[in-house]
Amino acid sequence: MAARTADVVVPVYRDVELTRRCLLSVLERSGPSLGELIVVDDQGPDEAMRPMLRALRAAWPSVRLLENEGNLGFVGAANRGLLLGERDVVVLNSDTEVTLGWLEELLAVLDADPRIAAVCPLSNHGHLCSVPELNRPTPAEALRGQPLGTDGLPRFTELPTGVGFCMLFRRAALDLLGAFDPRYGKGYNEENDWSQRARAAGLKVVRANRALVLHEGEVSFGGAREELDRYNARRLVGRYPAFLAHARDFDETVDSTLAARAVRARSKPVRVCVDARGLAAERGTEAQRALAAFLHAVRGEEGLSVAALCEGPLAEELTRAGLPCGDPGALAEADVVHVFGGAASIADAMSLVRSSAHLAVTFLDAVPFEVPAFDPDPARARERRAAA
Repeated sequence: MAARTADVVVPVYRDVELTRRCLLSVLERSGPSLGELIVVDDQGPDEAMRPMLRALRAAWPSVRLLENEGNLGFVGAANRGLLLGERDVVVLNSDTEVTLGWLEELLAVLDADPRIAAVCPLSNHGHLCSVPELNRPTPAEALRGQPLGTDGLPRFTELPTGVGFCMLFRRAALDLLGAFDPRYGKGYNEENDWSQRARAAGLKVVRANRALVLHEGEVSFGGAREELDRYNARRLVGRYPAFLAHARDFDETVDSTLAARAVRARSKPVRVCVDARGLAAERGTEAQRALAAFLHAVRGEEGLSVAALCEGPLAEELTRAGLPCGDPGALAEADVVHVFGGAASIADAMSLVRSSAHLAVTFLDAVPFEVPAFDPDPARARERRAAA
């Protein structure tokens, strides 16, 4: 059986060396999955760019070079390549570097569900696709040549939107929805707009959890990036008012960070926050002694980074015992939150439920919840019972 193939479109504007590295990585690491590499030269400022691209075309039969007579901007250049062929097609930024097996894996994900319209890979700099930290860039060297460690994950995760550094489009979805909206001009948010059109049509945009494309980030637009982003974001949210809420909701799910945590676990400790704010403020209780023993035990575990979160005299006592308590930031950064003694308040309980961290809760004693007189502060007792 012939290999499943896709074309790859790379709009090119500036930075000859980064562009050369990108194009060679596609040619050398895509294997039989690559149909044509369609390079769209968008009349950038580097005089050496066009000669380099022509030399590459002469050396590689699979390269098709399109030379724009004037600068069309990213959207126009990408659309010119997107609408050329009949295969499924990737739009790839020229400041990326693909890794072995990337295209084969993207195609395998596309084939996994006929409702998938577009697939994005993981990246060091790819917002919702970023690893080892979601929505945060990491130097490419931290991932280059390293195993991802995501083989045990689901093959893909549905996203609220695609990420434009690299997107594989199903040809049938392009035929149905069209290419990027040219009203996004030079670029930014055109992939978000396309993704919302796909979702409105009942299609999916997903992240491939076992494919990696490295990304430099923010090369083509230079200082104009922020203004372009703001202008096009207003257009996007005007069309899709729920877009930002959908993106925020996804950020708060366990699925959003699944791949990032798997990659991080390969080289960094799992971050555990022991939330003990629900323990009584007085010193010397059995629950506090249990907490201290627990912290002594887990702090020595290999592969774990443990922080405690507690308040008042208890925090002072633990610090004196060599168990310093972290600040509230430890809760936001945690991979796992262990609530020791139950949540202190309804607000704390709701924040834990919304957290994307894995959650464990230990109730040490039912008496404080069942016997109101156990806590001398009636309002605090009611709050804790409600939070439980």
